Amino acid sequence: MDIQFNTNVYHFTDEVITSLLDKFKGKVVGSDDMTKENVMNELFGDFKPTGKLIKGGDGRKTAKKDEDIRVSWICKQINTGTELGQELKNAYKEKFGLEILRVEKKGGNDEHYDILIHNTNGTKVRCEEKGTKKYCQNINGDTPAYENSVQFYNGPASKFTIPKKYLKLWYDINVYNQDFNNKFSLKTPPLFEEWLIGGPDVVFGDPKSDYSKALKINYRNIYPGKSMCGGKGNDVDYRIKVNELFEITEDEKKILIEEVQNQYDYVMGQKDVWLQTTGTIDGQFSFKWFDKIEPKKIINVEMIKKKDIDFKFNFEDGSHITGIMRWGNGCGFSCYRLDLK
Repeated sequence: MDIQFNTNVYHFTDEVITSLLDKFKGKVVGSDDMTKENVMNELFGDFKPTGKLIKGGDGRKTAKKDEDIRVSWICKQINTGTELGQELKNAYKEKFGLEILRVEKKGGNDEHYDILIHNTNGTKVRCEEKGTKKYCQNINGDTPAYENSVQFYNGPASKFTIPKKYLKLWYDINVYNQDFNNKFSLKTPPLFEEWLIGGPDVVFGDPKSDYSKALKINYRNIYPGKSMCGGKGNDVDYRIKVNELFEITEDEKKILIEEVQNQYDYVMGQKDVWLQTTGTIDGQFSFKWFDKIEPKKIINVEMIKKKDIDFKFNFEDGSHITGIMRWGNGCGFSCYRLDLK
């Protein structure tokens, strides 16, 4: 939470409401004496905005794009020896006793780290950068380096067992459904395993099977730019019925814990050091280097039903990580994934 931002909003809202209560004292909301037009005119007079409100799109895609830009910029600072680059190198040497020769931007499909650091002594160090746009002058060295950042792991749900159970329920309710297929002019759906390969199991991008490709096209012909998650100007939220019926047993929880623990250990093992950053590349910017974060042991898991299915993986020390099962490229179309943060 940004306390100063919330404080400013609080006082601004207080002033607005106090002004409205004074101006429209005794008036009835919705009456001719207190219409929306009257209120807006009182607040803004003759002012009219020249542009429309810009709403965010896919927040996950935006966060990933921001991260790529930020990491590339950080690498450039170090490699070209700017003032900030030298500060990063000096702080690194002070923290780890090593000198940076140069750095490379990483983060490919099988690379669970962002920057490969080449040290002057010939060693290499894998660095995970985690940043937030909210500037903090003094970063807390006692909290996790990935706090307030995007997921530290996001990948296909096919690496885990329990998502397949959820997708089978989705298939039975939404795909193998004659009314649904008639509504969107779809042919007979493929068998479950074939449907998985051409839709949910597609790692990046649009669906690959004829059925799933036709579904996305036909759905968006009726609901432009939308997917199967409901909302304004959209069809029903097709997750609701599936989520209501989805349950996991104690044995399935044990399997999920083991699978997530293995993936968590593997991913964390590829991060030798962490670089926490705050702010923006064209404004205020701060950073702090962190040591390698050793993976903790998961002792139990709780399922939490929200719009998507969340899992809370609790560690021995009372902390936790969150797993979120969700569609990555249009709900119901392709790229079903399990994100950990």
